[in-house]
Amino acid sequence: MMELSSILRRAFHKRRDFFSLEEDTCFRLFNSSADGVEGLTIDLYGEYLLGQSFHDEVKMIEGEVASASVELCTKMGKPVEGVLWKDRTKQQGIPNEKVKSRLVCGRLPADGYTVKHNGMLLLCELLESQNTGIFMDMRDVRKALVPYYPSFTSMLNLFSYTGAFAVHALLAGVKSCISVDSSKSAHNRAKQNYRLNGLLPHDRDFISGDAETWMKIFKKKKMVFSFIVYDPPTFSRAKGSHFSIRRDFRRHCAMMNELARDGHALTAMNTVSVTKDEYFSFHPKSWKRIFFMNESPDFRFSKDPYLKVSLWQVP
Repeated sequence: MMELSSILRRAFHKRRDFFSLEEDTCFRLFNSSADGVEGLTIDLYGEYLLGQSFHDEVKMIEGEVASASVELCTKMGKPVEGVLWKDRTKQQGIPNEKVKSRLVCGRLPADGYTVKHNGMLLLCELLESQNTGIFMDMRDVRKALVPYYPSFTSMLNLFSYTGAFAVHALLAGVKSCISVDSSKSAHNRAKQNYRLNGLLPHDRDFISGDAETWMKIFKKKKMVFSFIVYDPPTFSRAKGSHFSIRRDFRRHCAMMNELARDGHALTAMNTVSVTKDEYFSFHPKSWKRIFFMNESPDFRFSKDPYLKVSLWQVP
């Protein structure tokens, strides 16, 4: 097997163009088996590295990985202030969403730490939760949407999380956006992201609740949106309701058929368990596909892509 330092060097060099991006200071440096070590991921967030171990074997090389990664980043013009690490192997009694990072070397990031992503300033949670609040694998999808934004007057952002799609769209010309998410804390993060980018958040535009329930309410009110973003989790439970892609995706698309009448919908599916053709089949036959994309290349595996995203024209 190739030496670990050589494996890391090859992966970092493959992403050398990302180091010079002005609009993005965060990207994936190492992507598990696609780069040569199953169960290891390394992400760069500005001046910080976040490593994650998904297998027990990886935990034994964390120190070596951290040291080599700092050295490689420095050589590529990205000095590192600190390395954080998450143990994502299953830990008894600790749910995934409660997994926190520990400092391996350097210093901790300041409260309210931000990075640039798709030209936006976004809060980056490196310590306290499973996710940082930024889904970097959507980078190229957001870029592809830019030419379409000026023609969208109203936007509905379902499963909106920390608001990256909304902020990106509003900065690029979309007139208004209503965001729906079951998490009030996610909405609070989204509002902070608005302010970081010079946008004024209004409480009325952030709805805490179940996406399907609110789609029914919007339908009853005869509300129509020129653009809908539908980016659900593969599976979730929240406040007595739960979502499943195989059970709910098709029905939700049928509901959007009315909510996005004469407009557009962006739908996303983040799982390898559903094929590209199956994903297409979940949409109404009357919809016209404008583009289809997968995850950004820094997240790409050699096997079939996991992320399936399309922009659709809704008649």
